[in-house]
Amino acid sequence: MDRTELAAAEIVSGAVLAAWLVKPDNGPERVMIMWPDKPTAVSPRKYSEVIAHITRVLANSSIELAAMRAKGAT
Repeated sequence: MDRTELAAAEIVSGAVLAAWLVKPDNGPERVMIMWPDKPTAVSPRKYSEVIAHITRVLANSSIELAAMRAKGAT
């Protein structure tokens, strides 16, 4: 299996969100979104910031995947 990180970032105090392009030995390729293992509490004042971090990671992974496709890498 081949795996390529598309984007990853800490979204809040140790909780990392990542997106990977996974190419299994048999079967179609997939994008895997790796969410933090446990719930993460944030104050209502920080909620918008956390959502912005999540959105940025997912947008960056989409941009990276599009760039890879444009180069013929997927």
